Amino acid sequence: MNATQVALLRGINVGGVRITSAELAAVFTELGLTSVSTVLATGNVCFSGAIEPATIERALSERFGYSARVILVEVSELASLLTRTPFIEDPERHRYVVFADPTPDQTETWAGLVAWDAEGEDRVAGDPDGRVLWWSVPRGSSTTTPFAKATARAGTRGLNITTRNIGTLQKILARAS
Repeated sequence: MNATQVALLRGINVGGVRITSAELAAVFTELGLTSVSTVLATGNVCFSGAIEPATIERALSERFGYSARVILVEVSELASLLTRTPFIEDPERHRYVVFADPTPDQTETWAGLVAWDAEGEDRVAGDPDGRVLWWSVPRGSSTTTPFAKATARAGTRGLNITTRNIGTLQKILARAS
């Protein structure tokens, strides 16, 4: 496969929104995109072609009856992010990348996450480009720490935000290449 972009979807196969990989791939193919492939069942789609996130969101929302949110990442950007991960691998911790696409009315919410105080269980590091955060958290607590709760709140308040484990991103990159 030689995909050029990855669509990271927020909120599928959780909270009652169930979409199979085949159904998800079909929507992208129907939008005229090529080299379409899904990775895991958590809303990761590799593809080639030019498209706006809003077009994908509209198609997914219409087809599956939920408020779809998509963040597009170039495969080359994803590869670069993985080489710049500031947290070393630690068997006691999970490493994540938090992706966001803040609208002008959400820049303050995103800025609050970017400026997160790194004390306590959560370790947070910003990217110089400002579009992602790296996050390290003790295993088994990725939904219960203060930063985890803050990112969840930001998403329910309208910030287009989604989180992926480093291992998942490595699988996405392998599939796209």
